[in-house]
Amino acid sequence: MNRSEINKIAGKELGEEPDSVEEIVGGVMNETVRLNYGEESYILQINEKTGAHDMRNCLNCFRFFEDSNVPVPQTVIEEVREYDSSHYIIVEDLKTDSLNRGITPENTRAAGRYLAYIHGSQSFDRAGWWEWEDRKPKVIGFPDDSLKGRIEDKLKDNLEYFREEDINWLVEVSERFLDDYLDLVPDDFEPVFVHHDYNPGNILLEDGEIIGILDFDYAHSSHGQRDLVKAANNFWIRGKVDREHIYEGYRKVRELDESFNQNEPLYRLETLIDILKGFIQHDQMTVEEAQGYESHISEIEEELEESI
Repeated sequence: MNRSEINKIAGKELGEEPDSVEEIVGGVMNETVRLNYGEESYILQINEKTGAHDMRNCLNCFRFFEDSNVPVPQTVIEEVREYDSSHYIIVEDLKTDSLNRGITPENTRAAGRYLAYIHGSQSFDRAGWWEWEDRKPKVIGFPDDSLKGRIEDKLKDNLEYFREEDINWLVEVSERFLDDYLDLVPDDFEPVFVHHDYNPGNILLEDGEIIGILDFDYAHSSHGQRDLVKAANNFWIRGKVDREHIYEGYRKVRELDESFNQNEPLYRLETLIDILKGFIQHDQMTVEEAQGYESHISEIEEELEESI
């Protein structure tokens, strides 16, 4: 979106055009800019690629966690707004960097504690996507009403992408998961509030303290263990920190039962396939760099074979 359009949005919502606009490097789906007004500033997030649903979900999650022990930015406008064919929200500017700039074992443990707070905020009768009613999430379910079916659909989509891109080793890994490990995905678990994209880039750090958690666009009801393991993979890939650090922090707040030891390598393999696909697809990693994880994936498969 060009500067004049941004100025029009800011003038409409905040009463006047900003003194300056700064682009903030963020996710692949949203454009994020800082609107500067003297010593004050706000964050404008614009989505030109998809509909308003995901952005509305994020905004509702920010409101859901207001006055909780989950730190989120305060909303400046109450609803997702539309400009031309784009949608946008405005929130407070927390004026600090993401955890990407400071991934340490200590900060990773702190991130684990906050993920446990998110999971502990609400449980549900079933897993799936939700709609919001009176500022509360109401689960409508996945298309086939199971996490196993959701994972199967996702893996099949990833498999098609790997075939199109001739990434044969990930084709083979995905096929083996579908054939040999999919039935290990548990059906009996208590669905909880999951973030679904909990990674260092979505966590804001100031003076060693986590002060903001962002990008709840894909939050829904699901298995907390999967959300935790996916987060551990994200921290491991981006910061090379041992997964045990985020697990240790999580356990300080929320118990992990005995099933975690069985489910952890399963979710570690499934979410790692998904993360690698996303990195390759959005040019955050080359195919050659992704292949560096092939031996690690083989080790996870050996763990799974021993547990079957």
